[in-house]
Amino acid sequence: MANVALFIWPASFLYLYSSSARVLTLVSADFQNVAQQFVAFYYNTFDTDRTQLQSLYRHLWTVTFAQCNWMAQRRRQTNDNERGREAAFGHALGPDKVDTHLLTNRRNQRDNSMLTFESSSVLGAVAIVEKLKNLPFQRVKHVTSTLDPQPTVGDGVIVLVTGQLQVDDEERPMNFTQVFHLAKDGANYFVYNDVFKLIFG
Repeated sequence: MANVALFIWPASFLYLYSSSARVLTLVSADFQNVAQQFVAFYYNTFDTDRTQLQSLYRHLWTVTFAQCNWMAQRRRQTNDNERGREAAFGHALGPDKVDTHLLTNRRNQRDNSMLTFESSSVLGAVAIVEKLKNLPFQRVKHVTSTLDPQPTVGDGVIVLVTGQLQVDDEERPMNFTQVFHLAKDGANYFVYNDVFKLIFG
């Protein structure tokens, strides 16, 4: 298996596995540890090779109406309880019908990550990394000053970071603040929301 790296932090706080792309798996239920380990990993990766951050974000979720029809037909083959649940939603599923309830729910429940960088927003892992890759500097070094996490619903974690970053040959570092919302996906976390802002003055 190519490009495999395995790191285990003490006390089973963090398990990181990489195979051509980095996947972050946090096994500690302690949101403080989750936040600290994520922030250290994120900025180290950003400063080393920010294109490797893509696996920390969720890809843009898309569906075609043909796929919705296929899913609707599959749902017709469910048990009586599922049929009753579909009836309660007030729509019938047929080979020529679209499961509009499923489609509507998926649209309302955004599955893809979102980055707002200096008031410019993008959706999806590919677009996010493209945005970060095209930032107007080659070298960057982040130094965090404060880190304030809180647990959220669904076992997620929200993290407020302040610090300084130095780019290329600039002598004076710039102050920044960044907010991450880490959402749970099975045993893994991914960055659901990411908001970055430089602080001037």
